[in-house]
Parts: sequence; structure tokens; C-alpha cells
Amino acid sequence: MKKFRCADIVPGCNAAVRTKTIDEVVAQAGGHLTSVHGLASGPDLSYRVRIASPAKVSSGRRCAAPSHSL
Repeated sequence: MKKFRCADIVPGCNAAVRTKTIDEVVAQAGGHLTSVHGLASGPDLSYRVRIASPAKVSSGRRCAAPSHSL
């Protein structure tokens, strides 16, 4: 499962998305961020959602960060 917490981008927002794929997270979270918070959609927003989302959700814990840098 993939997970996104809106508060990671918009402090104070309690919205969250949990889906099977990161692409579904990006679509749902992007829709929320643009319609509720007025952020501009596009590659920058997609990138922000992707880096705010844990690599994998298992028992509520985050996986370790990859060992390489971007």
C-alpha cells in the first residue's frame, strides 16, 4: 500500500490517501491539493506528492530511505 498525508505538504490538513500504487496516490492527492488548497497541478506537484509518500506502508512504519541520492 502507498500512503500520502496532506499535512506533509499543507500543515494542519488531516486528509490522507492510501492506495495500491503511487500513481493512484499522485492522482488522488493531486486532486485534493488543487481543489481544496488551490495548488497548481503539474510535474512539480506530482514530484512533491511522490517524495512526501513513504516507499511502502507496512504495519504503519516507513521503509528505510534508499541509499542513493537524487
